[in-house]
Amino acid sequence: MRLMIFVVLGLALLAAGFYMQFAGSGVIAADRQRCQETVQNLYANSAETRNLLLSRCGEPGVVAMMDARANHMGAEEAAQSVGTANRGSIFCDLISYALIGGGIGAIGAACAPIVRGKKRAKA
Repeated sequence: MRLMIFVVLGLALLAAGFYMQFAGSGVIAADRQRCQETVQNLYANSAETRNLLLSRCGEPGVVAMMDARANHMGAEEAAQSVGTANRGSIFCDLISYALIGGGIGAIGAACAPIVRGKKRAKA
């Protein structure tokens, strides 16, 4: 019974961690669209730059940078905005990594008695 609880808990933690890491980009669709429109308007003459930035509009720091650029913020305000967005992104990454680690640990705790049992049977 205890092993089953560890396995279920481990799988739930792994699923939550991987979902946060890969499915949840941290940028809502409206922010992504606004970023893409800003990039299209500001970099209409530079295809290489436009394509690079369009592919990165799913990152909170890039969205903040484009918002700062569109609102004609000064360098200090823009840097503060981008820094704040990136800190939030890093915090979410740390939480997802912690969930994944907890899931691996729980599954490891469930498998440990099985591995120990096989070692004793060989001796």
